[in-house]
Amino acid sequence: MWRECALVFLVVVGTACGSDPDYSTNFTGLWVGQETFTLTDPRSGQQASSQGQASWTILGNGRNSLLLSQFCDLNNNAGPHVTPTSATEFSVQPYACTVVVSSCPENVSLTSGSGSLASPTLTITLAGSLQAVGSTTCPSGTANFNISFVARRENL
Repeated sequence: MWRECALVFLVVVGTACGSDPDYSTNFTGLWVGQETFTLTDPRSGQQASSQGQASWTILGNGRNSLLLSQFCDLNNNAGPHVTPTSATEFSVQPYACTVVVSSCPENVSLTSGSGSLASPTLTITLAGSLQAVGSTTCPSGTANFNISFVARRENL
């Protein structure tokens, strides 16, 4: 009798624990839209913005696990991990990398991010900082950044 009860318990608990839906496919793919990039000087508060057409690729990385690929390098799929929290929302994990701008290295530190899907439009917001590594040929400095990306999934 106890074995039957244990088996029923395992089936019930296993079904309840494994019943969380996988929302990854709601977000995977190539997204094309408008990107707004804003830099803010932390000392003066002065801002500079740019806006333009952009494409971002979100890759599946397992159950309810995604990757915002090519974040710092278009030739590399590395990027911040993304965790779907519902069928229409996700959070972006902190991430650090280095980019080279005009032969000068800059350290990128992504501190927060989120995404929201109002079908068919995906909105992603990211925040973090940039630190230019100074040298004899490269200026040094720090700036905060905010990125807003509003896009639709491209059909492949």
